[in-house]
Amino acid sequence: MAENMTPPVDSSEGVYHHEEFKLPAKERDALYQSILESSLLDPEYLTMLVLSGLLALFGLLQNSLAVIIGAMLISPLMNPILAAALALLLGDWKLGRKSAIVLGLSIASVIAITALVAWVSPLKQVTPEILARTNPNLLNLFIAVLSGLAGTLALRSGAVAMTIIPGVAIAVAVVPPLAVVGYSLSNHHGAMAMGAFLLFFTNLVSIMISAALVFLLMGFRPREEAEKGRLKLKYRVALSALVLVVLAIPLVQTLRTAVNQVRLRTEVAGLLDDSFKTESSAVSDMSFSQGAQGLQVRATVRSTRYYETAEVNAVEEALQKRFGPGARLTIDQILVTQGGLSREQAARMKDFISGRVVQPEVKEVPFDFKKTQDDLLAYLQNQLDEVLAGTPIRRVGLPRAEVGASPPVVCKMHLLAPQPLESQTVSFLASQLSAVGAT
Repeated sequence: MAENMTPPVDSSEGVYHHEEFKLPAKERDALYQSILESSLLDPEYLTMLVLSGLLALFGLLQNSLAVIIGAMLISPLMNPILAAALALLLGDWKLGRKSAIVLGLSIASVIAITALVAWVSPLKQVTPEILARTNPNLLNLFIAVLSGLAGTLALRSGAVAMTIIPGVAIAVAVVPPLAVVGYSLSNHHGAMAMGAFLLFFTNLVSIMISAALVFLLMGFRPREEAEKGRLKLKYRVALSALVLVVLAIPLVQTLRTAVNQVRLRTEVAGLLDDSFKTESSAVSDMSFSQGAQGLQVRATVRSTRYYETAEVNAVEEALQKRFGPGARLTIDQILVTQGGLSREQAARMKDFISGRVVQPEVKEVPFDFKKTQDDLLAYLQNQLDEVLAGTPIRRVGLPRAEVGASPPVVCKMHLLAPQPLESQTVSFLASQLSAVGAT
């Protein structure tokens, strides 16, 4: 019986094979040459490096995430990092020395230029974007590992590299931490500089290790002559893993601290909301710190009524029961109402701020211009009648008075006399009226 020569059906058709991921030798050589040529300290590389460092610094100082993202996108630092990863895998010490020199000079250049610009810049305040890069945790390590995987995978297919590489640059962010190092050194913030450099070094090592793994899957292998008499691949891998573990130790601690801070903030915010949050009041701008003296909490309460000292003290006692006897609570109260503060609320707030004692509101009597004018005319009329008493001269009608700066009061009147008044008589009457402030 003739045997069936039909080839068996490959039940694994459609299933991914490791061999399918490998690049042909020609493409591997082309990729190696491309990485080698892209790791040069030429004018274009240095220009893009300086621009990305300055953009990152300005974005950090202005707390502008958009500018920081722009700095990430134009940063050329990924090229020497990938070259170092490939040298680590291949044991290519020539490529390794070259990439190490480029990386070292790049790091020093970015730190130096950002430190100089930060020193002459009038903007010195620490922004949230700066603080965000001074306290790395274990999540940053995972992000860098995943970014390294994605960036190296993009090199395998030139068609998708242009869409993947920008996202990798944004995710890994190697330049902004270096800009923070420069800023911190120029402003004498040693702890911040160390934290930012730890973030950069974490990103650097994580990308190198994950990129080396992808290069291995692509088919790159150490040359036999490179392995003889030198540190073999398994030892290089073990050493890299050890560095990663050592880095993870402080990152785990900072992650634990961050988790505790989030839990503490949630508990404190919940306690304050239970005590002060109502339909007519709310808690805002809460901040806290923990030191040797204990938990210090400060918050702003916006309310339509004033919370008395006893009520605030009761909330502080609840904090002390939960977080220790050293806990302290400071409440800043803002009285609000629909349409603004009423007169009574404004007076209450004024008395509280000035003397912390609420006093009755003092009602001011409005100035009565009509009454003041009548009193002035009555006074002038009496004075005029006294001056004219014992003379044949009599007043006709009411006098008129005009208030001025100099003389203070001008008095006009009609007089009845048996004969025209002489100038001496008029001067005498004026001198008598001048004694009472009129002329």
